[in-house]
Parts: sequence; structure tokens; C-alpha cells
Amino acid sequence: MLVLSGLSKRFGSLQALDDLSLSLDRGEIVGFVGANGAGKSTTMRIVMGVLAADSGAVTWKGAPVDASIRRTIGYMPEERGLYPRMKVAEQLIYLARLHGLSASAAKAAANRWTERLGLEERRGDEVQSLSLGNQQRVQLAAALVSDPELLILDEPLLRPGPGGRGRHEPGHPGAGGCRGAHSLLLPPARRRRAPV
Repeated sequence: MLVLSGLSKRFGSLQALDDLSLSLDRGEIVGFVGANGAGKSTTMRIVMGVLAADSGAVTWKGAPVDASIRRTIGYMPEERGLYPRMKVAEQLIYLARLHGLSASAAKAAANRWTERLGLEERRGDEVQSLSLGNQQRVQLAAALVSDPELLILDEPLLRPGPGGRGRHEPGHPGAGGCRGAHSLLLPPARRRRAPV
């Protein structure tokens, strides 16, 4: 489904990626584990189009990843990308609409994910008023609200907190935590592997 072919990226004298190739099939969960500066976030940013590779290609289901394909990807960036003064539900609805959901579908998805992640009482709160753990939950909800075909979690080290434990449905990409991996690529799935 997702194929990274010969990705290379240099930042000045630093070679962040050097001919990285990886394929991710439907049902796989892939964790990127490595030291700071190993190229994990750079890889995620290239997949999402935030950075351009110096060479190589990214394809999804055989087609080059473009803006329309990116709308089917849920992305939780390393640096949290929430609007601090926007209310939780408004933000999730807005982001779902950007991914192409109708107004009613976006509202239903926002309600579903805030409930699953223990944020139902925070829907009307501004993000900046939330604890860091709850802000992370909102960020995870933002990545999941559009029902993505592929979920990318970059640096999901903070756990959503004790209130979120066990609230996910088994087998869903959002289930459990992301303990032990620095960055993850998650299409709907069960198998797990960690490239070195």
C-alpha cells in the first residue's frame, strides 16, 4: 500500500536519509525506532509532503502521494499542530471538514472521538486551557477524526493519560498506546514490525 523508494534527504552537510526504502502492506503496524537525528520525523514529513525528498518516491496504492491522497491520511506531527484558542469540538469538526467530511459527518466523528478518548466534557473548552495530556488526546482525535486509511504518529511518546486507557476499541489503529516506538505508520491492521 505505502511504498517509500530510495528516499534521500540532506540538510547542509547532514545526510538525514540515505536511500531509504520501505513498503507497508495493509494490516501492518510499523514503528520507527532510533536516536534523535536518525531521520524518523524527516521520513514522516516527506510522506506528508511537508518536506520534499532530494531523491526517491512515495506512493500509496501504486500512485504518487499527492494532496488528494494526503486527505486520506491521519497525521499526528511531532510538533503539535492545534489552534490553542479554538474549542476542542470546533477544531475537530474544522479538521474533518478539511479532509472532505460533510458538516454532519464531521460533527458525528468529532463527538465519537472525543467520547472514545475521554474528552467529552472538554468539547467546549479551548485547547490552550487543557492539560498537556488532554491536548495530546485532542491531537490524536484530530488525526483520527477523518477515518483515515493510513495513520502516521510522529513522536507519540506521551501517553494520553490514565483516563484514556482501555477506552479504545480493540483492533482499531487508535487502540492501546504507542509505547516503545518513536514514530509509527499505521494502516488498519494487526501485524507489527520495527525497521532498524
